[in-house]
Amino acid sequence: MNSNILHWFETILEERFGQKFQLLFNEIDIQIKYEDELKYVSVSHCGDFYKIPSKIKNCFEWDYESGKFGQTLDGNLPSPSNSKLASPLIIVGDDSSEIKFDVFGLIFWMLNRIEEITPEKTDNHNRFSAVDSHSYKYQYLERPIVDEWLHILSEVIVKTWPDLKLKENEFKINISHDVDQPSRYAFRSFKAFARELGVDVLRNRKFINIFTAPLIYFGTNKNLLKLDEANTFKWIMDVSEKNNLKSAFYFICGKSHPMNDADYDIEHPAMRKLMSDIHSRGHEIGLHPSYNCYQDEERFLSEANLLKKVCDEEKIPLKKFGGRMHFLRWTHPLTLKTCQKANMAYDSTLGFSDMAGFRCGTCFEYPAFDPVESKQLTIRIRPLIVMDCTVTADRYMKLSLEQALEKILALKNSCRKVNGQFTALWHNTEFSNKETRNLYEEVLSR
Repeated sequence: MNSNILHWFETILEERFGQKFQLLFNEIDIQIKYEDELKYVSVSHCGDFYKIPSKIKNCFEWDYESGKFGQTLDGNLPSPSNSKLASPLIIVGDDSSEIKFDVFGLIFWMLNRIEEITPEKTDNHNRFSAVDSHSYKYQYLERPIVDEWLHILSEVIVKTWPDLKLKENEFKINISHDVDQPSRYAFRSFKAFARELGVDVLRNRKFINIFTAPLIYFGTNKNLLKLDEANTFKWIMDVSEKNNLKSAFYFICGKSHPMNDADYDIEHPAMRKLMSDIHSRGHEIGLHPSYNCYQDEERFLSEANLLKKVCDEEKIPLKKFGGRMHFLRWTHPLTLKTCQKANMAYDSTLGFSDMAGFRCGTCFEYPAFDPVESKQLTIRIRPLIVMDCTVTADRYMKLSLEQALEKILALKNSCRKVNGQFTALWHNTEFSNKETRNLYEEVLSR
């Protein structure tokens, strides 16, 4: 293990616990040291988690040593490993303590998505699916196991250094919106406009659109129109402000696929006005790279530069910005390194499209690390816990609105229990009726 990995681990611990620890590595363990004290916590090291790609073939459950640890956690703690768990798993002594499980290896494996490097199988959008993940196969996708294991580690640290005060993290909500379609009709070609109007009238029985659609199509000039059903931006910001939240809106700034990308031009006067309105209300503007950008560095950087150009012209400060890949497309770590080259402050792509849950095993934002070149990056990863269409649309989990609310609130509560961050994606087009708006308001307020 090189010094870059150890330094990254030290950064993770300092961010999570608010204290600086020194990590020392040998072939069998990693020792956690604090200041100049002779005491230490020893954490077993097996090496299996660091192989690229690694094959973790099993997952055991640990019962927290019959109530000695983890009393605030739910049920036995999932423990991915190729070897059976030792018993006892944790030994706390006067001069040192020992954890006989590779906690740091698990952190490295989960946060750096080692199982997703050169995956054997992807879906029709070339995405690594939840159903192919170790966490889904062993039924811990809906648990932030990295955060739970760090909680156990914090308990061992406190037992080892009783006078040491660790940071108490606060629960936080991160709400973001991918702007795939800012208007129902305005930016389409005439042929696409006629086709969509026909769908809305004949299939969706929206007869009023016979009158409103032409007004939107021909009348959207300097502003998005209020009667446009996709123009829910003011309502979104109203709800966020009611809940003391700041929404992040990620804009597409190019077209790399004829069917899967947006129809709007970020330089259109109505889009400029929308971005100015968002900024004036104190909300965030970010990048939503187009469909093929995840493997196309040149196009990605071009779109990032266009966003910066438009924001500069509209007097919107955008030195650093966050964002998310379109369709959640991601090749690890290629896409991550491109995000870094674009000078993004954070990326929030890493959630599964087919299942809600903890793709990275954590609900905390964390510093990114390139496991191939073995170096820490400046960009941060903000894991996505749930996407609206994952839990409400027919093509993924296929939940009713009641079931969706129950699932989302359960995930939100899991984030709250570890004092983490509940990061959710909700598209502006998903508020077409009172029921979906009520669902969204319930998610944010409860």
